[in-house]
Amino acid sequence: MMLIIIFVATMLLQVIVPTPTIHSSSQIASGTEIVSHKSSHELTKRMERNENCAICQDPLSGLTLHWPGCLHPFHRQCVYDWRSNELTGATAVCPLCKRLDTNLVAEMEKSMQRAKDKSYGIRING
Repeated sequence: MMLIIIFVATMLLQVIVPTPTIHSSSQIASGTEIVSHKSSHELTKRMERNENCAICQDPLSGLTLHWPGCLHPFHRQCVYDWRSNELTGATAVCPLCKRLDTNLVAEMEKSMQRAKDKSYGIRING
């Protein structure tokens, strides 16, 4: 008789207390709702709708510049300030995703070589 009572109690608990659901790896539990991971295309579309400069947080208007490679939008002046600020130590990388601007790196290397050649008295045309 005791075994039947335990069995019935166990069955009632399974009905009353919900069993946790294990979701697929492409979903994350966020509070009570399930949020699916977004594809890179969806994230890019969301990023394009962002109307603020990630550096100064002001609305994008006027002259904007898109970072080479990742195409994150910024105010042109903010990018110039970001690239010239030696305190950041990362002037050739996107402030958002840290993607390297290879054109700027090549430009910086040429500039450093010119400065080095100038200090040695070598003159190169170009």
